Amino acid sequence: MVDYLKKLNTRKVAMLFQNDAFGKTAVDIYSALFKDAGIELQVELFEPGTKDFSAVLAKLAAGKPDILFPGYSDAVLYDIVRQSTESGFGNRFFLVRGSIGPALKNKDAIEDYIAYVPKYFEGAEKTEPKVRAFIESYQKLFKREFPYDQAPLCSSSCYDHVYMLVEAMQKAGTVDDVAKIRAALMSMTYEGMWRIKYDKTGEAVFGFDVVHVRKGGAIERVPYDPTKE
Repeated sequence: MVDYLKKLNTRKVAMLFQNDAFGKTAVDIYSALFKDAGIELQVELFEPGTKDFSAVLAKLAAGKPDILFPGYSDAVLYDIVRQSTESGFGNRFFLVRGSIGPALKNKDAIEDYIAYVPKYFEGAEKTEPKVRAFIESYQKLFKREFPYDQAPLCSSSCYDHVYMLVEAMQKAGTVDDVAKIRAALMSMTYEGMWRIKYDKTGEAVFGFDVVHVRKGGAIERVPYDPTKE
């Protein structure tokens, strides 16, 4: 994600996150990443429940950042994006949590909105048969429209992993020998809607999309697959 910003010649980023455990952890992580990338970072935190972001947005805008990095839930992103664009504080956004909903709702006011998305289903269903089959199966089973806004998070955190665990049990030849199942999981790469594997620390590694929404609502999807690195 930071590399993508470098390609856009980004020199300064303003980070606006909620003042809680996740927000502080994110600041620590991205402070190091931006420093390594040679990108200056300006940070402000807001309290949970904040609705009026005008003062802190004005403070960040005074630093003349190239892009605003807000987080981390849609509930606040809608307010931040709207208030930032309406008040002229900034119209370029970068985020690693949340959806592209705020961008699409303000598509004529934004310039750039770059988001990490576990999978951009609207685009993936056109090119990936497994994604298309999943969407069709969902609609047939539940008799409703597919929830494009919720599917990326739900599916990447549980759907594929259930089938991956079943495959690991089959490879291990057991359903109750934890050590054998773990060894099978650690040695395999699962080909589902995501390509998933585990690194040596036991962290799940899977591909994701960078979705770039431009003024007017044009969308570019850039897939990344760290499992191949």
